[in-house]
Amino acid sequence: LRTPTDEKIIDIDDSVFETSGDIDAEPGRINDLQLIAENADDGTVEETAAGYARRHNEQEIDNELHVSPVYHMFMGRGGPDGRSKWPDCAVGEPEIGEYSHDPSDFDKENRGAFERHFDDMHGFGMDTTSVLFGETDKSRDRLQLLYDHSTLFNDTDIDITYPIAQVLRRERDIEEDMEFLVDLYESHDNFVTIDESPVVYFWGFDQLFSDETQDFLEQEYEDAPDLLSTMRDTLTIDDTEPYFIANSHSAVRMGIEDDYRMLDEREHAYELCEATGNWFPALELVEESPMDGDEFLNYTERDMKGHAEFADEKDMDFIPFASPGFDDVENDCWGQGRETERSPGILEQSLEMAEEYGTRDLIYIATWNDWNEGTQIEPGSHMGESYGDTYLEVVENFIY
Repeated sequence: LRTPTDEKIIDIDDSVFETSGDIDAEPGRINDLQLIAENADDGTVEETAAGYARRHNEQEIDNELHVSPVYHMFMGRGGPDGRSKWPDCAVGEPEIGEYSHDPSDFDKENRGAFERHFDDMHGFGMDTTSVLFGETDKSRDRLQLLYDHSTLFNDTDIDITYPIAQVLRRERDIEEDMEFLVDLYESHDNFVTIDESPVVYFWGFDQLFSDETQDFLEQEYEDAPDLLSTMRDTLTIDDTEPYFIANSHSAVRMGIEDDYRMLDEREHAYELCEATGNWFPALELVEESPMDGDEFLNYTERDMKGHAEFADEKDMDFIPFASPGFDDVENDCWGQGRETERSPGILEQSLEMAEEYGTRDLIYIATWNDWNEGTQIEPGSHMGESYGDTYLEVVENFIY
């Protein structure tokens, strides 16, 4: 049982006493504690505290291959028109029940949910996660909340998934986000690095070249390469530059034309990144819902192969994404009626493809807890059908 690093167990006359031994605690949640200490005069001092009891035995994870689920910090408040993302936007329900990442909702139960997330990741061999950061003005507060109140988050290596085009369209201050990350880089040591450079994954990178995003981009920057150069300069610390991964539109890598601008600027922007990454293969091709699992896996392999060939041509790395499937049919907030078959077998096969086509020892999973688009592997149920730890067991078996 552990408490956050900044919480004292027993503090008597400015002396901190460590406690040890076994207690009867319910695993996987925050437990209330009453601690009693005897003093020299046979009197007692009582203190109360709360600590998370691990669901899994603490273990040292030393994986050669890192499997990193994308962690969404936007559950709870924050849905369109002020609605909660439970239940209006969700297409399933987590085993631990609803939770919120909104700082105004922070309480013992939500802190317990955060600890449970990283406890389960560690318990099934995942020692890294990619945190979705930047989609709202609350992102900085939400990430700081995890650092301040989740011991197990601090024990997890993280990188940043940054929805770069979405940030521009929402007119958020990118440079403030980058300066916030610099402060974290300088004050914490749990960041994923490649070649000693901290990793930033740009989700929606190709959307920078849509007409809609270009209008916002040109208000602050000359072009996309200027934006990337500015971000790189800000994130460079003591001559250590960041490692940028540029998400690439899947349709292009599968030989399908898209609506984005095919300009020299676009190619130059990719050349300013160290790697490319995929996402979901051509969801716009879903004509009948749900897309058959075999068809989805066929698209997935074409997508990964196309990305690997593109990366090789550009002398870049390819960092792939695996997934269990996709479903936003019951999402009443922004769902578009897109659904692919979803199963542990699809996750297993897409992980195997990712290992085949990727060029580094890092594979992402979309996602840990995006309950709004049915990509979650967090224990729970999807459309009323419970799956428990099944997806986590697939990841564990793949890793080991």
